[in-house]
Amino acid sequence: MIAALSDAARWCDEPANAADLAELLGAASHLNLPARAILPGLTGEFDCGHGRIERIPDFLVCHRHGANVPSVEKAIALQHELSSAGLLPEDVDSELPRRLFREDLYHNALKLEPQHETTATSDLRGSAL
Repeated sequence: MIAALSDAARWCDEPANAADLAELLGAASHLNLPARAILPGLTGEFDCGHGRIERIPDFLVCHRHGANVPSVEKAIALQHELSSAGLLPEDVDSELPRRLFREDLYHNALKLEPQHETTATSDLRGSAL
């Protein structure tokens, strides 16, 4: 399942697939929206009117930049954000991130060599999980 989800996320990240993905997501059984309403969020190109197009690289990341790698750094950031929001007790086990986010299982499922990737920030806002 991990390998299939990774392949699907990789496909979603390909700019050439944006129109097809917008059609798929827009179907009545999913978002029930016209593809033209979904496409800007997939491409990061927003029509601001008066001929001005705003481009936001990596507005939506499904696979690139290790988005799906369940790193301990991401787990620690998530635990911190949930605790800060009062959604986790402050005394939650500090080893929980290491037990739940298993990068070794992810790499094994994809038959990859482990890569020690560092996250740009310990803050989840703006990072893709």
